[in-house]
Amino acid sequence: MKRKAYLLSQCMSALMLLTASSCQSDDKADGNAIAKMVDIEASVGTATRVTYNGNEAEFANGDAITLIRVPKDVTPDLVGNNTSTEKTTYTLASGKWSASPLMLWYEQYLETPYDFYAIYPALTSSSDISAMTLTGNVSSDDVMLAKKGNHTYSNGKVSLAFSHAMAKLVVNLSKLANEVTNKDNLTVSVKVQKQYSVNFSDMKVSAQGTPTDLQLAKQTNSSASQPSTSIIYSLLLPPQDGVTSITVNDGTKTYTWTNSSAISLLAGKVTTVTLNVGENYVLIGSVAVEDWTPSSIAGGEVEQK
Repeated sequence: MKRKAYLLSQCMSALMLLTASSCQSDDKADGNAIAKMVDIEASVGTATRVTYNGNEAEFANGDAITLIRVPKDVTPDLVGNNTSTEKTTYTLASGKWSASPLMLWYEQYLETPYDFYAIYPALTSSSDISAMTLTGNVSSDDVMLAKKGNHTYSNGKVSLAFSHAMAKLVVNLSKLANEVTNKDNLTVSVKVQKQYSVNFSDMKVSAQGTPTDLQLAKQTNSSASQPSTSIIYSLLLPPQDGVTSITVNDGTKTYTWTNSSAISLLAGKVTTVTLNVGENYVLIGSVAVEDWTPSSIAGGEVEQK
């Protein structure tokens, strides 16, 4: 009995070895035996709404990005005309990025150079990058772009350094005269373009559409550089020229600042407009344009409602 069991075990082992050898031979024949998953690491160049580690901004669990791979020097075409474009969504969980569906690098293409493009937040099946619209949500409107060009698998991970494609407008109400009532519940709005397109060819976002009134979000706290009497509001917007009107309302009265010279909103920059509001007037105190860094986030984080 023991000898029969031994012989049966040997036969099974031989059969499994033969099957494995056969499968490996078939896989190598079609070139898909060794498939390397496209592994990424992503970082944020300057401060945004994502979590902070000291003064460094980083992605948080649950954040998702869309990764696009094209042959070297080919611009992504997400409409479907260019069949060489691949697209997948990476989501961060417990410090690791996982893709769905998987983006693979097959053995015969390990030395082939590709260009990788990425966008945050991740695109959805209904996203049209030629006609996007602000949602009024800080996370969704903080569009960031990254590119890693001329990359092969032999170079290791795909390292993506994201930068802000949007502009940030901050309105600082620094002096409110006694004529302004209900100071804690003021609303601030600006007439701007809220539609935009994402251009991977030049890695930019371009504003489009008819200007409309958008309300800024009140921020929860003031920074040390701002007086305690200040009330800070902010809004993420597509880069654009032509901001000539900012309106403040205290519930009973509307105060509007207008100017013939437009304020330009630049990508990756924070434009802070300081206004003094009083009876029948709004005076502009200053306009400051800074790089988008932790120290330039005037008034702290946006109040989430």
